[in-house]
Amino acid sequence: MKKEEDKQDNANSIDLLKDFQQIDEGGDIFKQMFKYSIIPTIIHDMEMTIINANDSAVREFGYSREDFLKKKIFDLHIESELDHSAEVLNQMQVENKLSVETSFKRKDGSVFIAEATPCKFMLGNKPVIHVFIQDITERKMAMKKIHQFNNELEDQVAKRTKELKLKNSELESFSYTVSHDLRAPLRAISNYSKILNEDYRSNLDLDGGEIIDLIMKNTTKMSHLIDEILLVSRLDRETAKKQDINMQQVFENAYSDLTQDKGERKIEFRLGKLSNCQADKTMITQLVTNLLSNAIKYTRPREISKIEVSNYESDGSCVYVVKDNGVGFDMQYYDRLFNIFERLHKTSDFDGTGVGLSIVRKVIEYHNGTVWAESKLNEGSTFYFSIPI
Repeated sequence: MKKEEDKQDNANSIDLLKDFQQIDEGGDIFKQMFKYSIIPTIIHDMEMTIINANDSAVREFGYSREDFLKKKIFDLHIESELDHSAEVLNQMQVENKLSVETSFKRKDGSVFIAEATPCKFMLGNKPVIHVFIQDITERKMAMKKIHQFNNELEDQVAKRTKELKLKNSELESFSYTVSHDLRAPLRAISNYSKILNEDYRSNLDLDGGEIIDLIMKNTTKMSHLIDEILLVSRLDRETAKKQDINMQQVFENAYSDLTQDKGERKIEFRLGKLSNCQADKTMITQLVTNLLSNAIKYTRPREISKIEVSNYESDGSCVYVVKDNGVGFDMQYYDRLFNIFERLHKTSDFDGTGVGLSIVRKVIEYHNGTVWAESKLNEGSTFYFSIPI
């Protein structure tokens, strides 16, 4: 069995050897390498006359060997490249080897782009130049297409960006105008409702009184919504004015303002030692207020509300963490969490406009940071926001 396997291996080796070129054992191995190299190679003298070329070069240019060896190297260049070729020749006087990009023409008139590498050698006592030629036409065409595609893509991106900015500007202007113009009629509704409540409530039955209460409640809610829409619109028009912010103080002040009327509620507020950050103070104060306001709101059903604030550094950013033991939310709806007017809880359970977290997202975007959250239903939520250091 072993002998049969050896015979088969020998047979395979003989078959492979059939494809080998026979070379002259007594000849110069470098001459044989020159002859059979797949890289077109030309040798010319200092008068630019071609004195030798390998088979690959003869095939590439499409001439017979006899005709090819009658050419000067300049005959193979396109006319516009002649001056460049002369410059390369002059450069060869100071450099032994260099690589240049140039264009050659074949016998049939077709042109190809090549990377030519001329090298100086001495052939006996005669100085000659070997030119190694690699056709890079396909590579150049591919690069040209990629460059063209990139330019077209950049133009499209610029065009779409301009259109998007225009639409956003129009939307911001619309939001601001509508919100501002709604104030006057809303104020009238609110004032007349108060007059009805103060001067005529005794003349109304129970249902009438409840309707007045409902009108007053909803005008207050609408007023808050307008305030927040105007805040979003203002954020879109402003640019961040960064300064060193004492985040410890920002969180302390925001919590103090939010809990002035907490009544009988028991809230455990744990504020860790926080690092300062470079940010716009007005924007960051609004962000912190919104996050703490949510934590206070959604822990309301708990006998003891627990809110914890901490921070850590990661990947060149300072990450701030606001954790609570509130009702939490279902993570399958996470994609909606930071969208404007999106609410993950019923209005009857928790009041709000659905704008607060969208403001948080906008503020963080202005600071080139990120914001994200983790939560489980009935187990609380944790919000993170990062600001580059």
